[in-house]
Amino acid sequence: MTTVTTLLAIAFTVITAMALINVLTFLYARSVVRSAADEAVRAGSRAGAGITACDARAANALDALLGGPLGDEVSIVCEIDPATGHLVAVADATLHSPLPGFPAWTFSLRGEAVQEVAP
Repeated sequence: MTTVTTLLAIAFTVITAMALINVLTFLYARSVVRSAADEAVRAGSRAGAGITACDARAANALDALLGGPLGDEVSIVCEIDPATGHLVAVADATLHSPLPGFPAWTFSLRGEAVQEVAP
């Protein structure tokens, strides 16, 4: 009887550890996507830069920090908000768990910066 109890305790511990690893991986990926969007609008908002610089910086940040299958369904689109004139980077992401049996996590983030004007 103690063998069954021990095996159940070990199985519960392994499943709990896997769930915790999954949550931490998703939180890391979310922070990378947020940082990439912020870095992109920072680069694109400089005077003389623009949407091209924003897109390039977003792609560079994602490739450097979230490469591999976890970052396959992450996209960042840079555009000028017509209402405010600010540079906006909208990130849409769907993170699929590397562990079987865990659901995907879908979210959208937005970075925004005032476009600088050359003197």
